[in-house]
Amino acid sequence: MVTKTVNYVSFLHSIPLGSVVTIEAKVTRVFSSSLEVYADVFVCVKPGDTRELNNGAIFTFVALNMETHKPIKNLAKIKPESDLEKERYLEALVRR
Repeated sequence: MVTKTVNYVSFLHSIPLGSVVTIEAKVTRVFSSSLEVYADVFVCVKPGDTRELNNGAIFTFVALNMETHKPIKNLAKIKPESDLEKERYLEALVRR
């Protein structure tokens, strides 16, 4: 995979020094030779606090054959299950 685009990056708040940062990334949609990944960044400032969504980003990657440097076609598809996954799946097509 190689990065094709970074479509969107949002920063809701700065991240204080010493915070615990967790990044959760999921494939939102697979196309013929590319896929979109949505990354959510959560922050927990103090131990025991609830983690809060801090920022997010959307990336598009292309699958390449490393010998020919040409896109690999017919990637395995995904099936969204949760409401959020379904929403992001549909939005990925609009962004494309």
